[in-house]
Parts: sequence; C-alpha cells; structure tokens
Amino acid sequence: MTGCADADADKACSPPRASWESDHSGPWAHELILVNQIALDSSGQTYWNQEVRELQEITMFLKKSRTFLPQPMVRFVTEMGVPCDKLETVRDTIEENFDCDRTGHCDEGIPGTEDIPLRMLN
Repeated sequence: MTGCADADADKACSPPRASWESDHSGPWAHELILVNQIALDSSGQTYWNQEVRELQEITMFLKKSRTFLPQPMVRFVTEMGVPCDKLETVRDTIEENFDCDRTGHCDEGIPGTEDIPLRMLN
C-alpha cells in the first residue's frame, strides 16, 4: 500500500519570530494603542484590517505606518493550514517594511484573540 498524502502536510510551519516579542513598555505604553492587523488565510489570501489586500499594498501601508507617532502595533494573524512559504513571505514583508526587530511593535497570533496582548495592558 502506498500513501498519496503530501509528505509535508502534517508538518508545522516555523514558529513566530522571537524578535517580535517585547515588553512594549516604552513612552507610549499608556496611550491608546492602535493595532493594524495583517491576516493570512489558508488559501494564501492576505488582508489588512479585515480587507482583502495584495502584499504590495500591505507593503505601502507598513511603510506609511512607520511614520506615525505613536507608532501603531502590527499584529499578524493566520489560519490553520496556511502555506508555509506564503507565511514566511508575509513575515519577511512585515519585517523588512516595519522594522520589527528595532521597534518591537510586531506580534503574531491566531484569529479570535485580543488585538492587544495582555502583556501590554500592565
């Protein structure tokens, strides 16, 4: 008997990037926090704040958001079963255009969770 299943189907994609986690306790910690949400569904479609957008548009939005004070958070959410290559492409786009390593204003989670991580409410 031979299997016809995709050998990678039961493998998980890489975990969220550790550099995106920070304590978010900077000078704007007690201000109203704006969160821009980027989403990726299992078909590979991308969204900016619940609206279907191409990755090129999201790139422009990220670059513009970097100029705002206070700088908004970017929360990346994904559905189960997203294509791993597309997941990494979107992560790279966010990283390259929002400077997540430096600002710490990026987070990744799953749909249906709070837009503002609990660690930011302290």
